[in-house]
Parts: sequence; C-alpha cells; structure tokens
Amino acid sequence: MKRVNKEHITEVLNGYMKRRNFTGIPSDSNRVPVSMVSSAVSMVSSLESSALGTVTCASVADSTSSDYELQFNRLVVFVKDADEKHKPSLINILFPMFVSIYVDMMVGELKSIANRFHQNNKNIFCNLPTYRETMEKISSVVQKCDKDRSKSLSKVLHSELGELKYSISFTPDTLSYLTSYLSRGSNSMILQVFNANIAVEITTDSSLEPIYSKIGKDNFTESSSEAMERLKSAIVAMQGVAPPQPSIRLHTINSQYPGLVCGHITPRYLVLGCQDSSLRIFSRTGGQNKRKSSLECKAEEGESSYQFTISTVPLQGDFLEDMEDCAKLNHTAQYNTLRGHSSTVYSIANFDDSDYIISGSADKSIRLWDSEKLVNKVIYRGHTLTVWSLATAHSSSYFVSCSKDRSAKLWTTECTYPLRSYIGHTMSVDCVKFHPNNSYIATASQDRTIRLWSVQEGKCVRLMQGHRGSILSIAFSPTGLLLASAGEDRKIRLWDLASGDLIKEMRGHTDTVKCLEFNQDGSLLCSGSQDNTILTWDTRTTHSSHSVNSLGSPQTGMPPTPDLLATYYTADSSIVSIQRQNYGIMEVIGAT
Repeated sequence: MKRVNKEHITEVLNGYMKRRNFTGIPSDSNRVPVSMVSSAVSMVSSLESSALGTVTCASVADSTSSDYELQFNRLVVFVKDADEKHKPSLINILFPMFVSIYVDMMVGELKSIANRFHQNNKNIFCNLPTYRETMEKISSVVQKCDKDRSKSLSKVLHSELGELKYSISFTPDTLSYLTSYLSRGSNSMILQVFNANIAVEITTDSSLEPIYSKIGKDNFTESSSEAMERLKSAIVAMQGVAPPQPSIRLHTINSQYPGLVCGHITPRYLVLGCQDSSLRIFSRTGGQNKRKSSLECKAEEGESSYQFTISTVPLQGDFLEDMEDCAKLNHTAQYNTLRGHSSTVYSIANFDDSDYIISGSADKSIRLWDSEKLVNKVIYRGHTLTVWSLATAHSSSYFVSCSKDRSAKLWTTECTYPLRSYIGHTMSVDCVKFHPNNSYIATASQDRTIRLWSVQEGKCVRLMQGHRGSILSIAFSPTGLLLASAGEDRKIRLWDLASGDLIKEMRGHTDTVKCLEFNQDGSLLCSGSQDNTILTWDTRTTHSSHSVNSLGSPQTGMPPTPDLLATYYTADSSIVSIQRQNYGIMEVIGAT
C-alpha cells in the first residue's frame, strides 16, 4: 500500500478548501490543537446561509455525545427565551431535533448514552401526542436488531420510520433569527442535525401553529386536523367551567358629612367628589402629606367641622401586601382638598401614566387638575347643563363628557373647547365610555337607550333599546366585542356590539345598579349596587350547573340566577365605583 506523506495531505486539503472559498490550513507554528474536521466544521458553520431555506454544514465525524447534549440544551434555552413573534414556529424544531439526535446516537452504537440523553430530556416532550408512539417504534427497531446482529440498525430504522425528515415552516425573519444562532461555531453539531433532518419551508404567514408535519409515513405524527379537533374539544370542555373569581378590595368611606357623590382610584390616589364642590385626595402610597397626616382629617378653617375615615378590606382573593397596604391606608391616609368648582362634583377620571385628573360638575364645567402639585391647570366649558360623566381615551390626551343637556362632547387636553358633539338622545345623557380601540364611544341616557358613536364621523352606528329605566352605568369588555349596561331597573343587559342585539339579561340586584366592570378577558362581569352588594356574573353562554356562592348575610328575595357566580355583601356600604386595576384586581369604593 502506498504511503501518502503529510505534506501531500495538507496540499490536497488546502486545494479543496480554496475551491470552496475557505482559508488555508494554518502552519505548524500557529496551529491550534484541534482535529482537521473540527476546524472545517467551525469555519463552515460560521458562514451565513447559502440560500434562504438552507443552512450549510459539514459532517461532524468526531462529535462527542456530551457536546450533542450540551448544544441541544442550549437550543432549548434559546427557544424558550426567543422573541414572542418567533417562538411559535421555533418550538416546532425541538422534538424533531431530539428524535434525530437520539437516533444518531443509537445508530452510532452509543445506546447507554442515548438512553441517558432520552431520560434527561423526555420531560420536555412527554405530553406531546407523538412522543410515545415515536419512542415505542424506535425501541422496537432496536430490539429487533439486538436479536439479529446481521441486521443494520440504520437500514432497519430507515425502513421502519422512513427518512426521518421533518418539514417545518418559517417566515423569512424567523429563519434568519434561527440561522444566526445555529451558525455560531459552538452549535456546529446541532447545525448538522438540523441540516440533515429538517426540511425548511418559507411562508409569509406570521401566525404559525406550533404543529409540525413529517415527510414520510402519515401515521408517524398527529395530523393538523387531528390536533385541531383535540384543541376544539378542549375549548368546549373549558367553556363549561365558570371563570375564576377576581380579587376584590373594598375601600369604605365613612364620613360625618353625607356629601360623597363619586369616587375614582388611580395608581397613587383615591379621589372623592363631594356635594360641597370639592375633591378630596387620599394618598395610597404613604407619601408625605402636604396639609394633613391623620386618619380622621378635619376640615380646614372656615369650613364646617366634619371627618372622613377610610377602611380597606379584601373581600375576595389573596393580597400579598394586605397587612402592609391596609395599615398604610387606614393609619396614614393622605388627605388634600382641591377647590375650584362652584357646585357638586359628579364625575372624576384620570389619564393613563399621568398625574392629571379631570372632574365634571353641576356648574357645567370640566376641570383638569395636577394631582401631584394640587393645582387646577385648565377649565373646559361647552356644556349648558350639569356634566354627569367623564371618560378618558386609552393612552391618549382625548376625553369625552356627557351632560344633562342631552349631548356628549369630545375634548382634548390642549383645547378648552369641544372638538365634536354627539347629539341624538332625547333626554339627559347619564354615562359615557370609550371603546378599547378609541374609535367609538358609547352613551347611555334617561331615554332608556344606548348609542354607539363613531368618534371621527360623529355618527350613531348602533342603537340599543330594552331598559325600563334610566341607564346609569355601561362598560366595554376588554376585547371590545361586548357592552354591559345597567341602571334603575336593577337589571344588567349584555349586548353584542357587532349586531347591536341583546345577548342576555341578568337579574339579581334589589336596588339601582351604579357601576359595572369586566375582568381581564371579558368572561366575568362585576356589578355594584345601592343594595350594598357586589355581584359577579358569567358573561358567556348560560350554564345551569353554576352554583351561587354568597358571602355574608342572606339577602331576602334574591333568586339564584344561572349566570350569577358570587355575591359579596358590604354591610351598610353603598357601592359608588368599581375599577379594574393592575393584575386584574377590582378596586371598589363604598360609602356609608
């Protein structure tokens, strides 16, 4: 046999590398102590993809099992930490990569190492429908080859399982994102596995389902239609379960002066509107008080002497900060007075991520306040009668108002005059709300109707009728698909905004309903009433299996309603306001 010298090998390999546009082999003086093949793999894997759907990689003849597992574990972490827009399709590569590496180890006669790799990573895939079937087939093939040594494990595996080639769809951005990771030199081995076992398909659809398909035998993995059927069955099963109760925290205002009209909670303050034309601000953070610092705060000199007391009680749910926060509010409540209106304050609202609040009054004006500096910044005039309700647009400087003058008006904080008027109701407009997309507003009136308006065009696009008394509260679901309304007739109605039709009517309160609020996904509605109760309702299809959970003393004459989930009694506190705050907590203001 002819002996080939070392120089000849180096010359031939250098010529091959030059034809492939790779750099030459380093001289002995600069040589790094790694194998020739490992060096080639590192250089190849550092290059960019040769085509949009292809990742180039050389063979990894000297791969070690520990490197395989290390690189696979890094890939799992990479997918878990990936951007949300890429993660759904990147998840699809994990199981095919896992199976391919496991089979490669088996073919390489590394059964004990393959079994260890399987044991260390099986928890990631044990809930996958195809996991058990795939592993059972591989195990069956291995057992056959163990009994008959004349059979090649590689050939039998390909015969039984097909080509083990998986087809996965990526958007161009996701493929580029994945390629930039795999092309790092430290991922050369899984790059080879990816190149050998994954068929890349390019798609422009960014909403890919985390379901892969296999090229080869149809029964190897669950089809997309089967997976979809299982998903639909799970959704139907979950629809029969009542939504979980939200965390509810009640702030009861005890005052010697019976003048509390409205209340509003911001992340930093609890603000009250009073009959004496003032706004009272209580700090929720325990900050320094500019005027008073005691729990029971007496009125300023020149005013009649009366006191406010606030007590906070968790009605439902667990609050980690209960003990600390309740002690803060009960024992170091901050109290400041804002004066400027000349008559009763009926409505308060705040702007997102801002210290500014607005108030509407019977003096026909709207005022913008800086709650930090305690000053009135702007006065807005345009209504001719009492301003009943205010609502601010989400993440915007726009707000709307409604009045006894039968109109609603659109404003911006930069202008002291209204930008647009919405006219159509025949009686006083009692409440107003912005749609979650800020493109529509809803108004409710004493004429017993609800109107949905286009903000830009000023046109009424929906008219909803059915109440038998004044409508005092409305609320949009966070999805923007539903609208709830309630008022003097003590009934809560749920409306489909797409058609304007009534979905259902819910009964349970024994007095006027003053406020409504949806939970975060719109599956549950909270209502507060002058009957001193807070009720929670299932807004989905009526389920007769729901049981009513009443907390407190029984209320005579309240029939159990299928949609009624729970009742919370507040002793002698009439509910003034319900607001959904961070983490879905319902903050309730009650007055005694």
